[in-house]
Amino acid sequence: MTMKALQKGFTIIEVMITASIFIVIATISTVILFDTINAEKKSDVQNSLYEDARILMDQLSSEIQRNAIDYEEYFSMKVSQTLRTEIGGADNKVYGMYYGAYSSKFFNPGESQWDIPSENPKNLGIECSQCVEGAACCNTGVKTCDPLNPQECYVIFTPSQDYSVGKNPFDGDATGVEKNNAFVNDGTGTNNEIIEDELYLINTEGTKKTIFAKQNIDDANYGIGMLELEGLDTDQNGTNDLFTCKQEYSCDLSADIYDKFFDGLNFPEINGQTNIEDLGLKFATQKSTKDKYVFNTSPFIPITPFRTSVVSLKFIINPPEDPYKGFAEAGIQHQPTVTILIEMEPSTAERNRYPGGWNNGLNVILQRTVSPGVTGDVQSYPPTNNVDWIKGL
Repeated sequence: MTMKALQKGFTIIEVMITASIFIVIATISTVILFDTINAEKKSDVQNSLYEDARILMDQLSSEIQRNAIDYEEYFSMKVSQTLRTEIGGADNKVYGMYYGAYSSKFFNPGESQWDIPSENPKNLGIECSQCVEGAACCNTGVKTCDPLNPQECYVIFTPSQDYSVGKNPFDGDATGVEKNNAFVNDGTGTNNEIIEDELYLINTEGTKKTIFAKQNIDDANYGIGMLELEGLDTDQNGTNDLFTCKQEYSCDLSADIYDKFFDGLNFPEINGQTNIEDLGLKFATQKSTKDKYVFNTSPFIPITPFRTSVVSLKFIINPPEDPYKGFAEAGIQHQPTVTILIEMEPSTAERNRYPGGWNNGLNVILQRTVSPGVTGDVQSYPPTNNVDWIKGL
């Protein structure tokens, strides 16, 4: 038998069976490979989302623990500026204004030092005792002087007989006290917790405000923006009464803001100025959080990584009244707390690379309750040069 006869090849059936087995193995391997890659992508996106959410929650919690709830700012944005129609709508509300209006609700302005008590102006902290001879008020026989023109008075009682009574309103009955707080001043409120879209904090000394709000990034993605304000003591009474953006923030120098908020108010070295830029004051409106974020021009600085987007941001404030100012109100006597509620999803770019498309059911939802670290009253008092604007608020 020759060697040629001993050689044997593969039949067609054997080749087909081998090829089929190879294809099956290759297909299974490919599916496993792609499943592994997709699983890694999913895990990467989800882990990034959880990581960003935890970091963000820790940052907000840390800020709360270093500060106090800024009830004055809530009163300014929810009450004072809502009632002042000249401001022109919710989006035009300005941060840092009317500091001290809230605390004035707890102060009894005292009785007149004059011989006619009914002529007491019922304002906080300023009252003329006697007119200068020849002054307009004396020439007309009026016994009280214009608090905006103290040069017409011999003596100014500052403050007169003002004292804190620990309840809002200071002269209200029990029902009024229960239905007025830092968020409502028309007798329709309660002592229940309040849910807000923005968080207002202030430091122990009352010199710096920190604001957090949901910030529009590019009309499709949202983050959390932070804004810091620094206090000014315009009347030199030892307590800040106006807050302006810190220099590192790109806030507005609009003359329109000056006209709406300072016209008619007597802030020393501010009232009467014709150009707000000369004052170096910068302000931010609530509308800025709704406008698309622009680097170097938007007031709020995003603190959320651009790989994630904030779907919902809520803050539960409890109680709705500052317990350190309302020390005579029984329903609010407990340490304030802030409950943070955040829902987050990947940014548009991250969602596009998520295998199979992102499902809203995969969003991360976190909740945490934090107590502010400041356990005492943050001093606040309205400008004593003119508090007429407080009337009616």
